[in-house]
Amino acid sequence: MSAHKGSGHFFRQRFSAVLLVPLVVWFVYVVARYTGADHATVKEFLGEPINAGLMVALILVGVYHFASGMQVVIEDYIAAPGSRMALMFLTRLFSLAVAVAAALAASMLAGWITL
Repeated sequence: MSAHKGSGHFFRQRFSAVLLVPLVVWFVYVVARYTGADHATVKEFLGEPINAGLMVALILVGVYHFASGMQVVIEDYIAAPGSRMALMFLTRLFSLAVAVAAALAASMLAGWITL
């Protein structure tokens, strides 16, 4: 294996962290602003394309950052190759499920899709 194998992963993880900063600041504002608001008000807010897009971006970048961080932890602290492979699979499966469910929920609130 190359000695520089992890450098791409390192920079992608840092890039996702930088992307999360403004997204989390926006999200904290939204939570503070809409705490106690009724469903219709929040749905109207998320119905605006910019807000729905930011919410989906927060979800996807956050899940990617989580999976990336878990990969590092698993690679560094799980010695058994079989266990490492199983945990990586479960982490990716969990991340995919969370990303799909959360993006679907945000898209439904935004009115982009209906079920």
